[in-house]
Amino acid sequence: LADMFNKMDAGAFEGLSNDLEQRIPAELEEIKKKMFTFDDMVKLDGAALQRIMRLAEGNTLALALRGAKAEVRQAFMAALTQRMRDMLETEMKEMGPVRARETREAQSALIDITNDLVSQEIIRLPTMK
Repeated sequence: LADMFNKMDAGAFEGLSNDLEQRIPAELEEIKKKMFTFDDMVKLDGAALQRIMRLAEGNTLALALRGAKAEVRQAFMAALTQRMRDMLETEMKEMGPVRARETREAQSALIDITNDLVSQEIIRLPTMK
């Protein structure tokens, strides 16, 4: 369930979680503890972030970071060389306006990459909450 909730639209998850909070509060809390969100990526080390970024296709990384919190964006940028950081910042500036849905899809793609790397035991997730 945590994996399925991770892939849900934030608004849909919020509505569902409000309903589940009334029905099964203890179980929902346990599920939330197991969820890994895009914002949790700041807890990964630089080497793990580099591996994730290398596997991102096309402009997925730039799209994901365009809609990210400053803290998350900074964690990704810190894992890059100055040259790569400059290239990514330029790409993000030049892409123009992006839809929130596109940003969420790109962030979900990076979470999928992360989960694949975890399942292959290439990287480890930090202890959640």
